[in-house]
Amino acid sequence: MLSKFWLFGTPVEDASRVFERNAAEPFVAADGPRASYQFTCSSGPPQNNTLADIPHGSRGAYMNLGIHQNVFIVFFAIFWGAVANVQPRWKAFQWPLIFKLKEVFWRVVLAVVIMNILPVLYFGISLWVTHDRGPAGSDSVARTITAVVLQGVLPAFGMFALYRMWLGIVELRPHWFYKRESVDIPEPYRHVEPTYRHRWDESKENGMPVVDLGVDGGWRNILAAVFYLFIAQGLPWLFR
Repeated sequence: MLSKFWLFGTPVEDASRVFERNAAEPFVAADGPRASYQFTCSSGPPQNNTLADIPHGSRGAYMNLGIHQNVFIVFFAIFWGAVANVQPRWKAFQWPLIFKLKEVFWRVVLAVVIMNILPVLYFGISLWVTHDRGPAGSDSVARTITAVVLQGVLPAFGMFALYRMWLGIVELRPHWFYKRESVDIPEPYRHVEPTYRHRWDESKENGMPVVDLGVDGGWRNILAAVFYLFIAQGLPWLFR
């Protein structure tokens, strides 16, 4: 614990005294009474530091996210969770069989890249490109809400673009990621590793897992991914 705090430029030997102020004694600043205390505490005298002057390990404490970025974080987490909920049907992350079948190996690799790595990159890039697009303090309520929706909610739709991209690639080359017939899967794994079919009336063994893929759905899903990216990044950029 720091042995010395600086409160409004004045050293305070006992840091606990900073928070022992009697609530019945209102703090009156130069611009009038305030409803709550606003303390400025640091381990040294106040300085006009730039980001370059701040120690590298302490820079995180100075990060200030706008309201639209906080909204983006919430909605991106919700949409990422929604996408994760539909993955079990595809067995996208079939880790136990990754070295048993080459189709499983490539399916997991594709899922890791598109569903794990790209979302993290997209998340960071979105926070970066929207940092100066949020509502200003002088904006009206309607303008503030519009800015939050355009620059906070819409960018989160990029998660759906990644899911459609994954599904489109799988549908374009299904034989790279799934076996067509269950007899091609080792018997101990037939009940957990799905095959694929293009028509609902294709005969499959009863009780065996199967995924239904469209014959010409691959490019449509890729186009859907592009559409979602336009909603997520194109519209916010046009109306920034």
